[in-house]
Amino acid sequence: AYQKGALPKNVFPVFYEELVRKPGPVLREVCRGIHMEYKQEMLAVMDLPSRGIVHSTEETESQIHAGNKEYLVDRWKKNLDGHTLEKAGDILSSLGITLYLDSL
Repeated sequence: AYQKGALPKNVFPVFYEELVRKPGPVLREVCRGIHMEYKQEMLAVMDLPSRGIVHSTEETESQIHAGNKEYLVDRWKKNLDGHTLEKAGDILSSLGITLYLDSL
């Protein structure tokens, strides 16, 4: 997914797809990386629709409640225009992250 040594030591990559598909293991790894105690309660927010600046659509909320995590995995890419995708690809390449390059 990314080249070891391409990122500074104080940068801890978290990939959205992995977080959505395997929230427990990813959160445990993040907690280890930032020297924070992992608590099972952290998983509770993983199944809640977004309520921040960008709210989840009704369709997204229904898919979350149905447990359809695959719906969420690629959905974010559908809302990006070609220019944004190109810029994202450039940034990811410069960081040695190849996970998304084939799908952008």
